[in-house]
Amino acid sequence: MIFIGQKINVILSEGGYPVEFVWKGVTRKIVKVERGWQEYGLPKSGSPKRQTWLLRRHRNYFQVRTEEERRFQIYLDRGSRGLHREWILELELVD
Repeated sequence: MIFIGQKINVILSEGGYPVEFVWKGVTRKIVKVERGWQEYGLPKSGSPKRQTWLLRRHRNYFQVRTEEERRFQIYLDRGSRGLHREWILELELVD
C-alpha cells in the first residue's frame, strides 16, 4: 500500500458509483468498483471522554481498478450533517 491522502474530483454514474477521478490533472477511468463500504467511526485521536456522536466520521469508501490496471482506495468524506463533502484518494493498492 502507498498512502496518498490527496483531494480528488470524482465523476459519478447515475447510480452514485464513481466512474472516473482526476488526480494531479490526469483523468483516470474506473473500470471496476471491487468493493464499497461505509464508516461511521470516531477519530482515533483525542480523549475518549470527549468523543461524541458529533465527531463521528461519515465516509463512503470504494476500492477501485482503473484502465491502467492500478488499484486505489478512495472515499467520500460526507462531513458533519453532510454539509462538507470532499473526495479523497487515500491509498494506491499494490500487489
